[in-house]
Amino acid sequence: VWASALAAVLVARNYLSRTAHFESFPHELVLIPLAVALSFRWAQLAASADVGLEWSDAQQYKEIALTFNPLHPFATAFREPITIWVPYVAMKLLGPYNMHLRLPSLLFSLGIVWATYHLSYQISQNKKIAWLAALLTSFNDLLVYNSVLGGRNDLYTLLVLVFCWALMTLPAEEGRS
Repeated sequence: VWASALAAVLVARNYLSRTAHFESFPHELVLIPLAVALSFRWAQLAASADVGLEWSDAQQYKEIALTFNPLHPFATAFREPITIWVPYVAMKLLGPYNMHLRLPSLLFSLGIVWATYHLSYQISQNKKIAWLAALLTSFNDLLVYNSVLGGRNDLYTLLVLVFCWALMTLPAEEGRS
């Protein structure tokens, strides 16, 4: 797994040494940190395949989602509705297994890498800084570990990043500073 991170850095370094400046640094290179993130998270998902959910909030999400009635979308006990809707849809599409409950969390974690790149670029207007921010996010131990818990942390982190990015890309109104 660390080899994939090293390979990503070497590929980017090789590419950057051939370009004259970072203006020609394509946004598509964010696919490298995304590939690194996927390899780390997939390895973590495989390692947690036999680990039960009993020690985490995901077990409660699963129990509520299994009895969830879409005719009453806000009857989710004391849990936030979106944290029940996501496992409900995942289990309806894939089946009621722990692995399928963890998969949306992994996908949201990949979204965090993508959103980090775009938010960092929006703030710095520097593709190199945005790429490095995405790469560091891709192998952040806490994010990799959380990505397979099946909890709500990745979803909320992604929503916050996308919300901040959306606010920064709104057109400025007159009189607004």
